[in-house]
Amino acid sequence: QVLTINYAERFNYLSRKGVGLRIQCTEKQYYELLCNDIDFWKQKYFTLRAQGDYRFGGVARNLWLNKASQRKQWTNNLKTNKAKQILKTFNNRVIVFSSTIEQCNLLAEDYKKDYPRVHSKMKDNQDVVDDFNNGKIDRLYNCSILNEGMNLTQLDACLITGVDGKELSTVQRIGRSMRSQEPEIHIIKAVGTKDGENVDKILE
Repeated sequence: QVLTINYAERFNYLSRKGVGLRIQCTEKQYYELLCNDIDFWKQKYFTLRAQGDYRFGGVARNLWLNKASQRKQWTNNLKTNKAKQILKTFNNRVIVFSSTIEQCNLLAEDYKKDYPRVHSKMKDNQDVVDDFNNGKIDRLYNCSILNEGMNLTQLDACLITGVDGKELSTVQRIGRSMRSQEPEIHIIKAVGTKDGENVDKILE
């Protein structure tokens, strides 16, 4: 049996066994649910570890990390959809800094099928950068590779889909865009999340 309930009612059903719950909630509420689950299993892991229960401690650790991965994937999906919307408004030379390789691939494919992209799983990264600098392509989709060490020319806009909390990395990304005379810099911020807090810290 699966019941559909609203967010405020969820605690009324915690003791009911054999009943699945489908909770209707807002995006913010769903994020809060994930954060609560992460905090619970993280604390459970350290408690069990301190008691010497490494077997169930390992189970708690896996649940903690699984929920953390779900939160990151959910946040990335939101930002990927927003990035697609923003990129449709560009008609100039753009570099896109993606949070993950998967996101990089999705954004590149959304623009054009088999469009070049730059990340650790690609073998022709320097060739793609050269094609961008030589004007053969007008967009450069990237994950991590261009954080430092590669020069770009005639860059009009920069889109950053996520901030990992490492200030130097983000400053390098923004600085790369500022080599243009009149750069457009767009940073996608997931309001009310850890990612949003990182963006606020960088922009202070």
